[in-house]
Amino acid sequence: MPVTPFVDAERVLREVVDDAPVSARSRAPLGDGTVTGFTVSPVGGRSFIAYVDDSHLPVAAETGAVREDGVRVWEHPADPHLPALAAVAFRGAVTDLLTRAGVDVVAAPEMVSYRPGRRAVLRVPTHDGTLWAKVVPPAKAARIVERHTAARRGGLPVPAVRCWSPEGLLVLDAAEGTPATAGRWEPSVLAASVRRLRGRLAESPLALRAAAGVDARADWYLRRLSIALPAQAASLAALASAVTAGVASAADRTQNSAAGADTAAGSRAGSVVHGDLHIGQLFLDDAGEVSGLIDLDTAGIGDPDQDAAAFLGHALASASLTSDPASAHRLIELARAFHAEEHGPRVHALTAIHLLGHAVTTVDAGDEDTALSLIRAARRVVARGEIADPLGRPSTDRHPTEHDLSKRLLTEGFESV
Repeated sequence: MPVTPFVDAERVLREVVDDAPVSARSRAPLGDGTVTGFTVSPVGGRSFIAYVDDSHLPVAAETGAVREDGVRVWEHPADPHLPALAAVAFRGAVTDLLTRAGVDVVAAPEMVSYRPGRRAVLRVPTHDGTLWAKVVPPAKAARIVERHTAARRGGLPVPAVRCWSPEGLLVLDAAEGTPATAGRWEPSVLAASVRRLRGRLAESPLALRAAAGVDARADWYLRRLSIALPAQAASLAALASAVTAGVASAADRTQNSAAGADTAAGSRAGSVVHGDLHIGQLFLDDAGEVSGLIDLDTAGIGDPDQDAAAFLGHALASASLTSDPASAHRLIELARAFHAEEHGPRVHALTAIHLLGHAVTTVDAGDEDTALSLIRAARRVVARGEIADPLGRPSTDRHPTEHDLSKRLLTEGFESV
């Protein structure tokens, strides 16, 4: 596998900030390239966050420096892909929009997540309870509203959109129930509930296409890992070949009939899927059944194998990042219960790609050991469909607490909008 070098983001940034100390903080695929975040700490001045973006995606207006080769540098929160972000970050836009919609905001909105070039999410305290504001690229706002409207029309338990702006700001109700990452659930019960939810999704009246699947990012993940872990380059090349063969497999799918799609390739491409399905998107009622589903930003007509792989890959990666063995074991049991009726070479290959994506995140955070464990888990999944703790910890009979499970549990997939 030839390894194409990435843009030297730090060198690009230093052309702008001169001699100020910089430290890398994040890296993610965006468009055809990468967006890399840095903390810049000028001597005697205030620190700030800057991003180097070689995605070459079009934007309505530039907000920072742009080189002749199209590589951008901007200072947070002036994200050129999210023009509503700067106003939201300074607390005015959400309050003004909600006030016009007749909602009383009782405290300043709190930003809880930000994915450069893709989206930001804020918690908004109001007299009606907590609402959620989402900032997305303007071209995607109307389609997200359409997804939520169609899903609710089809009876799916998704939050209503209170109001939205074509500049890319949406305000949504909270989901019903308790976040699955913070509640108690039995693996077999939750796995069965997720399969039923997927059946309801498959039948929902949504005409939009789902976002591109995780296989579109496999090359980026493998390139990044080969550069970060050069000793693994040969084994990653072999894994890439196995993944490519598995993704191409289309006739092996085994799916529970309750999920609402048969095994024909045409039906597989014609079912509605979530596009980023994992435990962090689920809310549960007191019986442990799914009562709420969030983040439909990528939902649409697509391949159910993608949702199956996202759910499996996220559960396995979350187990690897959960320090409590009992919590990790419960996540592995959830993955196994789900995998019992959602398996086959294609699902396994797509699951492996998700694990490679999580490996990129961990190696960029300096945790090479966990990254290597995730790569080995990807290899086992694609080779023999093995669903096990990536860290190889033995099972335990102790029942984990809610805090045990949620304290390091991943709650976002890799490409939600």
